[in-house]
Amino acid sequence: MSADSSQVRLLVLYQHAPTPGAPGIYRHRTLLAELVRRGWDVDLVSSPINYMHGTAPAEYRRSMYRREQIEGITHHWVRATGDVHRNMKRRALNYSTFAATASLRAATLARPDVIWASSPPLSVATVGRMMARRFRRPWIYEVRDLWPESAAEVGLLDPSSRIYRQLHHMSCAYATSADGVIVPTPALIDQVREHGARDVTLVTGVIDDTPPDMADRDRVRRELGIDSDACVFAYVGSHGLIYGLDRLLDATALVNSTPDQPKVQVIMAGDGSNRSALESRLAAQPVPGLHMLC
Repeated sequence: MSADSSQVRLLVLYQHAPTPGAPGIYRHRTLLAELVRRGWDVDLVSSPINYMHGTAPAEYRRSMYRREQIEGITHHWVRATGDVHRNMKRRALNYSTFAATASLRAATLARPDVIWASSPPLSVATVGRMMARRFRRPWIYEVRDLWPESAAEVGLLDPSSRIYRQLHHMSCAYATSADGVIVPTPALIDQVREHGARDVTLVTGVIDDTPPDMADRDRVRRELGIDSDACVFAYVGSHGLIYGLDRLLDATALVNSTPDQPKVQVIMAGDGSNRSALESRLAAQPVPGLHMLC
């Protein structure tokens, strides 16, 4: 892609892009901002609800629609129901309301050259295919997490249930009908092909190669009471249920309770739907060597 790629318009459908200042790392914003620098026009339709908390910032709750420029990307924030982590009904309602408001907003935007629909949830792919038909443009189906298999693995869906079969049918239909499929990790390539995808492209996250700051390293270790030569592991990311962070707590406790094993230090930084449960567990049963940052 060259800097001469002007007048290319991209419509991106992504349900939970973080608003400015919200917790979370949003690799898509880095990618899309680079496209803008190369002359593309990028419209992003999203909900201001932060997925880690399940709610939207107060300033985004006052209107049904808000338009905002962030790093050259035109964000179109639309309403959806919140409290998404309370139960499956609330989550399903969130998915359906966003699909409705996103469809209404996307249909009014300037005709794109290509549509990029990022899933999960699968309802976003539904909107992507609809917009491709409306504008008669190609669409790209991004699979960040394979549904419904991933939901079944964490116990959210029964593989023998009707809803599981319906979601699997939808996932296969989108994989086969999309003009292209992109995935963020190599492990998903074969899995998506099993769903019928023909053209699968790996688009990894962006790496910002920043030289280490030894002064910051020493300061953080002093604040946490960690020796300068201690082995430190860091988990930085979502503290959601599907990531199984209880196992990280178990592993840290096991390693640090074995006399003939070297002691390790583990730092956890981030937020998510399961963070309060992890905090409660650590309050009741502290794990030596584990530090959960505020």
